[in-house]
Amino acid sequence: IANFELGNYDEAIKDFSKYILMKPKDAEGFTSRGDAYFSKQAYDLAIKDFTVAIGLAEDKSDRYVDRAKAYADKGQTTLALKDFEAALKLNPKNAYAYHNRAYMYAVIKDYAKSVEDYDRSIEIDPIPGRFVDRGQAYKFSGDVAKAKQDYDKALSLDGKYASAYYYRGVLFA
Repeated sequence: IANFELGNYDEAIKDFSKYILMKPKDAEGFTSRGDAYFSKQAYDLAIKDFTVAIGLAEDKSDRYVDRAKAYADKGQTTLALKDFEAALKLNPKNAYAYHNRAYMYAVIKDYAKSVEDYDRSIEIDPIPGRFVDRGQAYKFSGDVAKAKQDYDKALSLDGKYASAYYYRGVLFA
């Protein structure tokens, strides 16, 4: 994990691969190696590891989200949506799933669905980053007033949340 945290993804992949050889039934090894592949934008390898992790994990919901993110970054939104749906079917209160699906909707410029999913993620876990991201969806959909409200809310939760200051500052630029 140290190599991953330091951004040494190739070394992290080697470490996780050794771990997997020793503990081939542990979903965390595949998840962690998949995260390292994802960070390197090696999406096919990440998808492969996340698929194995889904088969091994007790809590499969987050593993589906991990794979959905890789599909989304590959531009395979249909497969990503399918995995987000699987994650939410397993755990309807998975804020991580709603948040990441919201982000994918924003990327494909479906801001109404993006805001809807950010709303759900905020209802479950109202952390500053979710308000900032929903603010971005509001901004790009043309609702500058609601965007500002969300940036303000993020700052009321954490006065040191830098991206809220940044996006609020450029909102009217």
